Amino acid sequence: MNPDHVPNGDHWWPANPDTDPDEVSAAVIRALRVYGQEFWLGNSDFDAVLARLDAGQLVPTGMSRRLVHTALLVRAGRLTEARTVIAEAARRSPKGAGAAVQQVAQRLGVAIGALKLDSKKPPSRRQGSR
Repeated sequence: MNPDHVPNGDHWWPANPDTDPDEVSAAVIRALRVYGQEFWLGNSDFDAVLARLDAGQLVPTGMSRRLVHTALLVRAGRLTEARTVIAEAARRSPKGAGAAVQQVAQRLGVAIGALKLDSKKPPSRRQGSR
């Protein structure tokens, strides 16, 4: 195990009955000091995360980046941009998820209205009008 090398992304230190807990602890502490400090400073508050999202950078989230971006734009009062971002999220949603994204938009106060979510469906024809 090389405790001084932590690749980008997640890193898992091996643990088994023969693992020295002091060695692993020292490696984790070292990694937090070397790599974690920059990460935490770059994601320390809403404005920092919003700036990263505005720049097209990735942020740590278990949720859709676009939904997080929308929520932070709403919080910052940037409603027009929030509508644009969430509309894109709805368009890119997996089949069946667009309605849920529209619900999120409505709850955030940036309702996006009806969107053509599935481009494979033919346009509906109005019948009865002559």
